[in-house]
Amino acid sequence: MQSQKSAKTKSVRKRWFVRIVALQVLIIMIGAVSASAIYTNARILRVDGQLYRLRVADTSTERELGLGGASNMSDSKGMLFVLDQPEIACFWMKGMHFSLDMIWLDSQKQVIQTAEHVSPRTYPVAFCPPNDAKYVIELAAGQVDTAEITIGQTLKF
Repeated sequence: MQSQKSAKTKSVRKRWFVRIVALQVLIIMIGAVSASAIYTNARILRVDGQLYRLRVADTSTERELGLGGASNMSDSKGMLFVLDQPEIACFWMKGMHFSLDMIWLDSQKQVIQTAEHVSPRTYPVAFCPPNDAKYVIELAAGQVDTAEITIGQTLKF
């Protein structure tokens, strides 16, 4: 009798173990899909041998949130803000936890301004271009220098 009970207990434990492992795998898979979904609406920026995957922020809600709240960003990723119309688009570091490089571009995707190594400590200071911008790119701090991005240069994405 004891061995039947012991075998039944082992069987129940084994089923629960399999269920728990399956649930953990499912949670990991959902997390991986969620993390990659952040960059599904993305554009690729290639400049001076560097490759960046830019998450596109083309709605007012996405543009307002930007990268605020993110804990970090790899050197190969960034955010592309697509403005409804060219404007003097000022950016600040509200809710940011890491430094950024900012790049403003006109309608022809020509660089009109950069701000490098902008620290979260600069908030509430706003960084603005001298002329109307249609696009703004945010990259990890130091990437403007790494990719040798200069004012007047045309970027392709």
